[in-house]
Amino acid sequence: MLGGVFLGTLAAVRRGGILDWLSLSVALIGVSLPGFVAAALLFIGFTAKLHWPPLGEWGRLRDLVLPGVALALLPMAYIARLTRVSMLDTLGNDYVRTARAKGLARGVVIWKHTPSATPCFPS
Repeated sequence: MLGGVFLGTLAAVRRGGILDWLSLSVALIGVSLPGFVAAALLFIGFTAKLHWPPLGEWGRLRDLVLPGVALALLPMAYIARLTRVSMLDTLGNDYVRTARAKGLARGVVIWKHTPSATPCFPS
């Protein structure tokens, strides 16, 4: 959830930039790639090439990182897309422009005045 909210917020704030295209690409891949294919690609990339974590060990917490990432890609992609659309809508509202015009810093306006735009936080 945190990764999706973070990616979606960055994509909305940096609309049209490299971060926007990168987050949209990650979201598209995350939505369209089945979980077992993502898990296989992660295991090939990290285990075969980088030798981290060793394949077949399941005794420690670090051995669960790659399966957890593979299973989290789909929900993260959906949350990132929803957050981006909601943030774009909210950033155009009058109260956000007013807060910015009053001299509040951009980060304060984004992270304090617009959390109700994210689908994960109730308004």
